[in-house]
Amino acid sequence: MIPEFDSIKAGKTKLATNIINRYTSLASAVNLLSERKLTLLDPNTWDDKNDVHYLDRYKKAVSAKSVYALCLSRAGQTYHHWRVFAGGPDGVCISFFEDKLKESFEWDPRVEYQDVEYLSIREARSRVPLEDDDLKFVKHSRYKPEQETRVVFTDKRAKTEFPSYDIDLDAVKRITLSPWLSKPLVSSMRKLLKSIDGCRDLEVYRSTLTDFKDWKALADRR
Repeated sequence: MIPEFDSIKAGKTKLATNIINRYTSLASAVNLLSERKLTLLDPNTWDDKNDVHYLDRYKKAVSAKSVYALCLSRAGQTYHHWRVFAGGPDGVCISFFEDKLKESFEWDPRVEYQDVEYLSIREARSRVPLEDDDLKFVKHSRYKPEQETRVVFTDKRAKTEFPSYDIDLDAVKRITLSPWLSKPLVSSMRKLLKSIDGCRDLEVYRSTLTDFKDWKALADRR
């Protein structure tokens, strides 16, 4: 039996070099694995209205017809990442080999791949008027624990509908199932994902973030 994936290692939350995470839904993961495509989304659907506002201002500043984006994280698993970006039992974390992931976008000059810069309100004010790149890749310093990397698609000539990019399955390191997924369902979810063509050897674990046996055991050593 494949063990559950320990999401806490010696209190560290930073990922190993070359691994980057995408928190999303199980349906999105199934679509990515079966279609072998990664789809960028409309920022207007995002929950954080700060990001929505900045990207909307960017779109208007460069007179773009289309702007789409995708958010990734360099951080290891945290409660915040799971609850905010992949909440509930149907959430998943897709871990990518970053160098292979970036190959999916390199051919398209309309795509930028960049780490987000985190600024205090004072630092941001000192840079007003903000440059176009600031509008795309800047967030308030309160969000710094997210360690976000952002993929931004800009088309100034045509209105594009949800651009998708072919992705090699070798770019996927593992799928981590939600810590809120009921344990009796883990086996069937693992079988479902591994039954997808080309995914037989895919690593599929359930996060132990909210039920970490080794952590709980420390309280029993009295």
